[in-house]
Amino acid sequence: MLSRKVILIGLSLSVASLIVVGCGSSSSSEDSTNKIKAVIVDPYIKDAILCEDKNKDGVCNSGELLSSASNENGEFEFDNNLTAGSNIIIKKQGIHEGVEYDLNISAVVNSEGKIDVVSPLSTFQTKGLTTDQIAELLNKAAQDSNILNWSISKDDINTDPLSDDLLNKTVDNLSDADLVKIQASLASYGILKIMSGSDVLSSLSPEALYFSATSSNGEVQAIAKTMLNGIVSVLNKTLLDGITQSIIAGRNAVVSGGVDEATAKKALVSPSADLLIKTAVVIIDRLAEIGYTKCNQTDGDVSQALASVGDNILTITSQALNLGTTFYGLIYHDNLKNNFTGLYSAALDGVFAAQPDIKKGFQAQENGVKTFRFNDANEIVEIK
Repeated sequence: MLSRKVILIGLSLSVASLIVVGCGSSSSSEDSTNKIKAVIVDPYIKDAILCEDKNKDGVCNSGELLSSASNENGEFEFDNNLTAGSNIIIKKQGIHEGVEYDLNISAVVNSEGKIDVVSPLSTFQTKGLTTDQIAELLNKAAQDSNILNWSISKDDINTDPLSDDLLNKTVDNLSDADLVKIQASLASYGILKIMSGSDVLSSLSPEALYFSATSSNGEVQAIAKTMLNGIVSVLNKTLLDGITQSIIAGRNAVVSGGVDEATAKKALVSPSADLLIKTAVVIIDRLAEIGYTKCNQTDGDVSQALASVGDNILTITSQALNLGTTFYGLIYHDNLKNNFTGLYSAALDGVFAAQPDIKKGFQAQENGVKTFRFNDANEIVEIK
């Protein structure tokens, strides 16, 4: 017969073990550990829902895992582990720079059952290219186009192109190297968009896609050169510096009108790379749409598609500075309105007189406009 002391010790150990289970790594902690977190970006896409396409049929079937909706930073998560080699595809498109995103980007689950990013760059992996081959595609386009000091590595393919606080960098602390990953991502969007207008290109085998993407006379490589040239021509420090100089001119105008310099700087802050990227997105979206439409209309004739892009590219890219300055009025509306009040209420008129594009963006914000896009006539229009 067990002694009372032994029974009490046993009960104490049992209670202690229950306490450890209750207060330690419970199922909720394990669930947290098993969550797979990633980001969807081109730039960040909000309210998208993704799924794990295990059978790779391009459809989110019943029983396949669904993600949470992505937040304003493009972040989403799956509650359970993923299967290595599965594709992650979009079930519900999200909002991209004020409009619904229009491309089915995707990613491949790595050997550890995880993904880090879903982007146009990662989409090429679901088409059968390796990260080395994706980098080769873009680096060849840059080299053949004589774009100097431009290179992307295989390690960049599955990383967030907006990492390292890129969006908040001003022209003084932004480098050309900072922009390479987002240039590559937006160029890839353009490549994939135009390819989707051709039944042949959109269904190429991995081997045929690699050949077309890396051969000097390949159709995919021709698209890559056009898209990369287009995006590099507008997504650069020179454009951000031009917008910055417009803002400085606005400051000088109000200071000479009696506003103290500190208030002028607070109201007219230096623009960041976020403004530059918003501008570039509008431009690449339009160029890609032109190429896609012509490709679709001509049964996949890439030469006609790129000729159509070429016919329009100067008209579109030449509006980059005006578009960027207009975006400034939209994005920094509150800075302007809140600082130019009271004694300085007339200062807004001085800014608007010096920079009419800022006035256009400011008034657009007052009218509930979310962003800008090009219409079919290549005119900048407001999107509510």
